[in-house]
Order: sequence, then structure tokens, then C-alpha cells
Amino acid sequence: MTKQKKALSLALSAVLLSTVLTTGCSTFGGQESQVEETDRNILVETAYPEVGDIALTAEYIGKLEPAESVMVMPKTSGEVLKTYAKVGDTVKKGDLLFELDASDLMPAVNLAKANLELTKLSAASSETQLDQAVLQARSSVIQAKSAYDNARFTYNDTYGSDYDGDKSDYNYRKLKAARDAAASSYDLAQQLLELTEGESLEENKALIAQQLVLAEANYQVQTQQLGFTKVYAPIDGVVEAKNADEHQMSGGTSVAYYTISNKGSMLVNFAVPSSVVLGLSIDDPVAVTINGEERKGTIIEVSTAADQQTGLFAVKARIDEDGSGLLTGVTVKIAVDTDRAEAAILLPVSCVYYEDNKPFVYVDESGAAVRVDVTTGINDGSRIEILSGISKNDRVITTWHPNLMDGAKIMVADSNSAESSAANSEGDEA
Repeated sequence: MTKQKKALSLALSAVLLSTVLTTGCSTFGGQESQVEETDRNILVETAYPEVGDIALTAEYIGKLEPAESVMVMPKTSGEVLKTYAKVGDTVKKGDLLFELDASDLMPAVNLAKANLELTKLSAASSETQLDQAVLQARSSVIQAKSAYDNARFTYNDTYGSDYDGDKSDYNYRKLKAARDAAASSYDLAQQLLELTEGESLEENKALIAQQLVLAEANYQVQTQQLGFTKVYAPIDGVVEAKNADEHQMSGGTSVAYYTISNKGSMLVNFAVPSSVVLGLSIDDPVAVTINGEERKGTIIEVSTAADQQTGLFAVKARIDEDGSGLLTGVTVKIAVDTDRAEAAILLPVSCVYYEDNKPFVYVDESGAAVRVDVTTGINDGSRIEILSGISKNDRVITTWHPNLMDGAKIMVADSNSAESSAANSEGDEA
């Protein structure tokens, strides 16, 4: 290559390098200018707070049980002759479930009946005798009084009531003795009547009545035992368990021969800690998930005493829908609101910032970000309750920016703030 060509080549290279450097500087300078412009006008989105309800929900495990369930046990001993219902059968109140052999009870029933009849006859005879004794005593009094009146009249008619003559006179002594004897007989007859008609009569009649009552009670007990040999369903429901077989001997124990449940209304039993139980009340709603299907329920009982073993508080809820198709004892999931707020001012959790554990938000005031300290309440993971600091009419900045701070100039990008964005743009152009 000649020296002339080398010089021309170096000159062209210098021109190209100069062009590249000039272009590069211009480009980087423009980006720096754009960054500075963006820093001066932070692009944000804003929104008005939501006014609505918020709740904290916790989930627990519980078990299903019928609202009404009865264990049917035999009340007397005997051999099971026949059963009339099996597991899964639907029965009505009064339906015969099983029957025991009554043959061993019949002798006692017959004996009690015979004793009752005998006691009735004896009571009737005794009362008749008492009544006759009273009549006899009254008759004796009448007769004794009549004899006394006659003896006294004869004496008085002969000697007078105040005779003061010869006391040794035979006729006098005879009439006086007859009068005195008649008086004694009359007095004795009156005493006997008082005894016959008074407490003695009442005591004797009470004793007769008591004997009759005892005989009737014994007969009732024996016939009741006989009635216990037929056992009927005490409620409408479904037979969920059966422990009775034909020819099985019953000892009248506490073993349930049948378990019948009315599953039209089903309950859920679960337990919660003390931090939760204070927030629960009767009639609070719950959501019960059974085999992946959610059903609504209502709390009907909240215990105020902790279980000594677990330290938890028992809660009972009723499923609002018919529970005929549900299974007793199945484990279910219960979702219950442990805290709630109604008509609250709500913001997305991401809108709230913290400094020294004190919450604050930024609001849009005439194109500037203004920090506002707030007081927060409950949050459900996505929304948080604002108790004080802002109102529902404040436009809260909902996006984050590294340069967002109190007093920062902002440009609102959300669709609901087009007018504000336009105003900010016009201000920048001016």
C-alpha cells in the first residue's frame, strides 16, 4: 500500500470514529435526560378505598353427629324372640324394634294380680266391719242412754234427786245402784263410740288403703315388666347400629340393642383455642366442607369452659340443610370467621408501608405524593382495614416506586385518573 493510500485510510477511520463518538454521546445524553424527567414525574396508579366487609377466617376439623340420637336398651331380662328392624332401616316413633320372651314373667304377673284381688276383697270386708262397729257403738250409746234415763227417772220419781232420808232402805239402795250402773254403762258406751269413730277408725282405714295401694303398685310393676318385653322406636329416624339377635339372652344391661338417629338435622362438633372462642357467638355462620362439598351452617353452642386435657373450647354448629344423606362420625372441615368488620374502609395490603412498625400510605394531592399515617385493623391477606387516617374520598397511590416519598411529583397512570394525568402532562410541557 502506498503512503498516500495509508493516509487516506487513516483519515476515513478518524472520521468514522468521530461520528460514532458523537452519535453515542448524543444517545446517552438523551437517556439521562429521560431518566431525570421520569424521576421528577413518578408514574403511579391510584384508587379510592373500597368500602365493604372483611373477615378473618380460620379452619378447624370436626365431626358430624345427628342432632337427635337415641340408644335403645332393654329394661327387663329375657330371651330375644324376634327383631323387626335392621341397620339402615328408616323407622317411625312407635315402630316395634324387638320382642323378648314374656313367659318367665307371667307367673309373677298372675301372682300380683291375685294378690291385688284378694287385697281388694279384704279391704272391702274390713271397711264393712269398721262401719258395722261404728253402727254398733252408736246403737250401744243409744241403748245405754235410754237405760240411764229410765233408771234415773225411776230413782228421781221415787226419792227425788236430793233425797236425804234413810240410806239403809233396801229399795233406795237398789234404785240408786241401778241408776249408777246405768250411768257407768252410758259413759263407757260413749267412750267406745269415740274410739270407734275417732282416730282408731281413721288409722284402720288408712292401713287398709295402704295395703291396697301396695298391692296395686306391685301389680303395676309386674305388668310394666311384661310391657318391657316389647321395645318400640322412641323417635323417627334411621337405625345406625344393632346389637340384638334372635335367641340372644338379655340381662337388662346398659348395652344398646339399637341406635336410632334422626338425621334431618346434623351437627358439627369442633374445638377452638381461647383466642378464637371469645370472638364466636350463637347464630354466627360457618362453612362446612363435607367430601369436597361446602354447606352452610350456624353456631348453636359455644362452651365457656376449656377441656381439661386439650385446653380447647367445644363449639357446636348445625348444618342448615337437610342432613339425611350424611354419615355419622365423618370428619369435616369447618371454616369460621374469627374476626370481622362491616362497612369498613379497605385497601390492598400492598398499599400500606411501615416505618418503625408504624403504618402509612401515600395519597395523591394535586399531583404530589403525600404521606399519611394510618391506623390499621384486620387484614385477610389481600385487603387491610383502615381505622383512621384516610377517608373513602382519598385517592391512594397503589403502586410502588423506588423514588416514591412524601412530596414527590407524580403522574397518575390509572384509567380513573385520566384528568389528573393530563393535567400533570400539561404542567410538564409548560
